[in-house]
Amino acid sequence: MDENTVIVNCDDTLARKGYPPAIACNAFAKGEYAKAVDLCLQYMEKHPDSLSARLIMARSLYHAGEIDRARDHFQKALKLDANNLVALKYLGDILFADGQEAMAMSYYRRVFELDPHNTGMSCPVSRIEESRTRRVILKGLPETIKPDKKPMREPAFVTETVGDIYRDQGYLELAGEVYRRLLTGSENNRIATKLREVEATLTEKEKKHEGSHR
Repeated sequence: MDENTVIVNCDDTLARKGYPPAIACNAFAKGEYAKAVDLCLQYMEKHPDSLSARLIMARSLYHAGEIDRARDHFQKALKLDANNLVALKYLGDILFADGQEAMAMSYYRRVFELDPHNTGMSCPVSRIEESRTRRVILKGLPETIKPDKKPMREPAFVTETVGDIYRDQGYLELAGEVYRRLLTGSENNRIATKLREVEATLTEKEKKHEGSHR
């Protein structure tokens, strides 16, 4: 059995053959999250690059309420497969629940770009926008509902791409914070230029705001 086999839906055939990630997936389906995590941890001691085990463990942690640990493993899954739909969707859910809607929507958009009809996911994603509330409804999973609010003042991930997304979404303070962190202890002219542009735009907005209140 290839340790990189990806299991999205539980496979009884693989479980009967003794494939640990498949057994863990069955435990996950029954709500036995601790058992699923233990099975995956044991398997990954010998197969640290197993995407199946990583995803099942991350999903189990997420549904057990261990959100920070789940986020870490979903991020590691994306390092193994940058286009993994399950990891992208769950990271979007985590960000959405944190109130970071702009970042969350970037993950959801990526899911749709990779699989417009969501044929590769067991839980199709649909988006509903209301006047006061935005919802991401996932079949088979609880609804994630958050009232409109400003994004957290702490960036979820500190990468240049994340900074660019914040900038493009209009969250200039967050973008500036990401760029500043990236420049700490290193020199990157491209990021330094982006930071200067963001700071200049913020300064200009402040001047306009002050002028309008005189």
